Formats: sequence, structure tokens, C-alpha cells
Amino acid sequence: DLSVELMNTWHVPRSSIKMGNLLGRGNFGEVYEGRWNDTTDVAIKIVRTNSSFDTFMKEVKTMISFKHENVLQIYAVCKEKWPYWIVTELVPYGNMLHYLGRFGHELSEVERLYMAFGIASGMAYLSKKRCIHCDLAGRNILMGQHNICKVADFGLSHKLKEMDTEEYYDATGHVVPFQWMAPEVLIQLKFTRKSDVWSFGVLLYELFTDGKRPYAGDLGAQQVQDLIKCGGRLKRPDACPNVVYHIMQRCWNFEHRKRPPFCKLKREL
Repeated sequence: DLSVELMNTWHVPRSSIKMGNLLGRGNFGEVYEGRWNDTTDVAIKIVRTNSSFDTFMKEVKTMISFKHENVLQIYAVCKEKWPYWIVTELVPYGNMLHYLGRFGHELSEVERLYMAFGIASGMAYLSKKRCIHCDLAGRNILMGQHNICKVADFGLSHKLKEMDTEEYYDATGHVVPFQWMAPEVLIQLKFTRKSDVWSFGVLLYELFTDGKRPYAGDLGAQQVQDLIKCGGRLKRPDACPNVVYHIMQRCWNFEHRKRPPFCKLKREL
């Protein structure tokens, strides 16, 4: 069991954490496995971007309040000096893309649907918390035991204010991964909770192709934008059931208000 001390405080000293092996690198830094006070296995995200302290704490404040089986749990931070550390639960199998690369050939259709259900459940929880993820993709899903998926990496996320009636987030200034982005993001640089739904449809494509890159990586941002505006969509993967592809197509409705909410997607999966 996780120590009460670790659960009830935001800050722990670096000296209490023993650094282990490198688990991976991303746009925001590196992630290592570690051990806290020789009692608890953890993951340590070392933030090496030029982000300010305020940006760093934004991610922490976003994550710290989340308590759901399918959302990565943050335990504490080490902010005594740069670079800052975020201490989270240790998820053993890395991100979904690596997992599919290793074990995809062994996964049944039922197991993939279970993974999709877990991701939809985590996103339904985040949506209820008025959080837009803004970067939902296979690379940001971590794999636990028994195919349990955890939504992770909230570096681009945004918490909607209670008074946001249109529920838009201006993405100006952010670099967005266009293959996963909804039309309103590509064209207007505006995120809504339904923008995450579009990205979920692309994530399902990844899940049923063992991590194949959407649009084969051959099209640029303008070409993808033009394709989507003309009604073009990703084709049904060979391993994808028709009923799941129908869900994907509904996630890709050009009009964001007509896309299904995650609470409905969760029930359908």
C-alpha cells in the first residue's frame, strides 16, 4: 500500500527517491522508474522543457485531483530545484504503442474492446471533471496489468472554467499533433471536450492496427485538413469490427456537437 505520507503531501525531497532505469523520453522530458523511501515503486517524470514553474504546477494541479482506475495517479512532486520531478504510480508495460508492438499479435478482439472501454471510462471521468486532454493518442496511454489502460500526460490539458459556456480552449501557441486533431483544432485552433472524442476515434484506429500511424505519416497538416474538410476519413482496419468502425465514424463527425460524449461511448463499448 502507498504510504499515507506520500498520498497526503504534494512535495517530497529528492533524497527520499532512489532513481532507477530510464523508461522513456517524450516532448516534455524523461521518465524513470524509482523507489520512494525503499518501500514504494514509483515513476519519476523529469520535466526538461523551458516551461515556467507556473506551467509545471498547472500539470500537477490538473493531475493531483484525479482519482480513477483508468487515469494515471500522481503522488507528489519534487520542486526544490530545476529540473522539476513529478512522481506518479508505476505502470509496468509502458505506453500503448510499445505494448501493441510487443503483444498486439496475442490480443483478441475482446481484449482490445476492453482496452477501448478503459480509455473511454477514463476520458468520461476527465470530461465530468471538465478537463480537456488535448493530446489523446496511443503514446499517452499507459498499460498496466491485465490490459488496464491509464490516460496519462496532461502537458497540454486544460481545465474548463465553470463559466465557459461554449467550452472552447484557444490552442494558439501550442504545437498540436495534427493526425489526431479535430477539424476545429486544425482550422480554428479551438479545443472542446468533443475534440478529445475525435482523437479517441483516431486512437481506436491505432488500437486495431497494432499502433499504425494515422494517415500512414505521409500527409502534411494542410493535406490532412483538406482531406477531412472534403469528408475523407481513415479507412476501417482489417481487424476492426464494423460496429467499432461505426463508433469511430461517429467520433469523426465534422460538427463537434454531433459527436457522442464519452459517457455514451463507454456504454457502447
